[in-house]
Amino acid sequence: QMLSRSFMRVTVAVLALVAIAAASSDDEKPSTAGTVVQLTEQNFTQTIAKGNWFVKFYAPWCGHCRAMAAEYTKLASLTGERCNIAEIDADANPAIAEQYGVRGYPTLKLFKDGEAVEQSFVSNRIAEVMLGYLERNEALELEVPEEVAILKYFGSRGRAEAIRLALNQAGVAYQDIAFTKDTWAEEKAKGIKEGSLPFGQLPVLTVGNNFYIAQSAAIMKYIGRKHGMYSGDEEQLAKIDMILGGVEDLRKQYGLVVYNPKFEDLKDKYITETLPTWLKHLEAFRTKSDASFLFGEELTIADIALFDILDVNMRMSKECLDNFPGLKTHYSLVGSSPRIATYIASTRRPEHANGASAFFDNEANPSTEGLR
Repeated sequence: QMLSRSFMRVTVAVLALVAIAAASSDDEKPSTAGTVVQLTEQNFTQTIAKGNWFVKFYAPWCGHCRAMAAEYTKLASLTGERCNIAEIDADANPAIAEQYGVRGYPTLKLFKDGEAVEQSFVSNRIAEVMLGYLERNEALELEVPEEVAILKYFGSRGRAEAIRLALNQAGVAYQDIAFTKDTWAEEKAKGIKEGSLPFGQLPVLTVGNNFYIAQSAAIMKYIGRKHGMYSGDEEQLAKIDMILGGVEDLRKQYGLVVYNPKFEDLKDKYITETLPTWLKHLEAFRTKSDASFLFGEELTIADIALFDILDVNMRMSKECLDNFPGLKTHYSLVGSSPRIATYIASTRRPEHANGASAFFDNEANPSTEGLR
């Protein structure tokens, strides 16, 4: 009996030590969200075995490595839980560097479930540029919404582009379905009959199984309300609505030119007269704000819609904002917002602003001025 009790005491003690060791091991696991994880030869293979890992191979004496340190930390902050950001001292851990063919510093490699992506990162070591690389290589996890969103439009940016920007800013995973001239007639008839195209027009956002939202302004407001980009008191909501209305009026003026067979004859007058008139109105709104964006430090759907119409027009005339410093700053700030910058740099973004029947900025008549 005494032996039995001694055995029980030893067993309990061993189990307690195992539990302590396990807890200690768990405590030592790095929290990867928003931080740069330090890797070594001892933990490298096990750590990167699961999930997406962007790893910087560096050397302490390397000036380029030190120069990019702040941007790399910023990248970790931008990615949050969507991708793991790590680094390893290649001088102190030469076996790992040799294993992956590292010959110069810094070397940036993406790993997916332990396997290195063939193409290493080779570009400007700026946080937003690295973020774009991760997005293009499908290494960023988007938030999965409670209901699946499907955006239906054509293969251009057009009236759906502000919606895409808003969805990306909200971190919403969505399916982008692009109709062609050959498929549209049949899909239109089918959609009207089924009720999935309420006005027989695009864009349409489908949420869930049978909730169809038509009209671009209605879609933008839906996204804005759901994700905190269309909120505030009645006065602020009215101001957001005014910006959306002004942007729409300018878009109509733009459309009258680019979809006109006499585009080349009309373009100069639009750039020198019509466009500056509207930009002056919009500049007045922008200069009233001392904050980063139109109505504070948080992006609204008005900021996104304004960015989109500025982007469209800068593809016609890249100097069009030179006399409007407020709008120029706005364009830069919104365009460099992490999630929007990631989308802009991605292959998911349509190449051209306008549809097939336009006489400017489509596949047949590409823009030569476009900056984004």
